[in-house]
Amino acid sequence: MPWYSATNWVFAVMVSSILFGVIHGNFQQMPFAFLVGLIMGFVTVKCESIWPAMLIHFYNNLSSVIFDYAFQGVDGTIQSIIYSIYVCVCLFVGLVGVLLLKNNADAFKLKPSTT
Repeated sequence: MPWYSATNWVFAVMVSSILFGVIHGNFQQMPFAFLVGLIMGFVTVKCESIWPAMLIHFYNNLSSVIFDYAFQGVDGTIQSIIYSIYVCVCLFVGLVGVLLLKNNADAFKLKPSTT
């Protein structure tokens, strides 16, 4: 299968991630948006649903707004420490999620109700 095949999910994730980065419109956000796009694309493929990626995007935007407003009057050094702790916690949770996906491909698939 060629790399540009419509059935190749890697190609689809790469293109959508590039577009996600470009659509954000400024050069400061583009690299981060591209990386988040890669993660959300991978999550969408693995979970076979767009909902987890939508929740990741919502959580990312929500945390950005919270950090912008909640820590306005706080010293820059303290903001950096709080943000560093937050990033470490998010990385830990993300690694746990990746390990769950690695050990059980169906860990995050949305299953239909049996009732």
